Amino acid sequence: MVETVELLTQRVIGGLGDAAVNFVVGAATLIVTIVVLGIGYVIGNLIVKVWEHFLKTIKLEEEIKKQNLHNALLGMSITSVSSAIIKISVMVLALGVAANIAQIPFLMEFSKAALTYISLGLVPGAVVLIITMMAAEFITNKIKASKDVAFANLIGVVVEVFIVYNGVVIAIPQLLPSADVSLLKSTFNLAVTAVVISLGLGGAIAIGWGLKDAVGEIADRKMKDFEKLV
Repeated sequence: MVETVELLTQRVIGGLGDAAVNFVVGAATLIVTIVVLGIGYVIGNLIVKVWEHFLKTIKLEEEIKKQNLHNALLGMSITSVSSAIIKISVMVLALGVAANIAQIPFLMEFSKAALTYISLGLVPGAVVLIITMMAAEFITNKIKASKDVAFANLIGVVVEVFIVYNGVVIAIPQLLPSADVSLLKSTFNLAVTAVVISLGLGGAIAIGWGLKDAVGEIADRKMKDFEKLV
């Protein structure tokens, strides 16, 4: 009986000891993770401030506004997009460092995969979208401002949609590697076909309606000439 009680006591003490060790290790891991993430947050903000100061020095946003391209990114700016990517990258890197120190395999793999995606997917995809959207806005503005182009507004919108569509098709495989753009391509082809048919029918109707009066006038003149001959 006494031996049983002693054995039970030893097991309880051993369990409490293991629990205490696990608690200390877990607390230390949490503290290390928070500290490293805090350092990463501070470093990320410092890098972003330097980056934003650099962009302000070269007057990038001012030049974009002068070219009337400040609305091309739907209310966002190159400065805000690039700063967000920098902050995310630094925080993910800090998470990887913390996971490596604390030896947390799951977080180590996650941070590695996230950094790979940012460098090979997010950044290239964002660059493609920014370039195409700003190019579309620039070309559209030039077309709409031209007085020598008939239906300038309509043509500008069509050109802008076409350029942005191609940019999206190129960027989606980068931003979403598992995404299938075939449906998007098919939808766009159908939309283009519908627009072409609509424009063709509209043009034919407009031409036919415009020629109606001309044909009527010619018929009246010919009828009068015929009556004179009779």
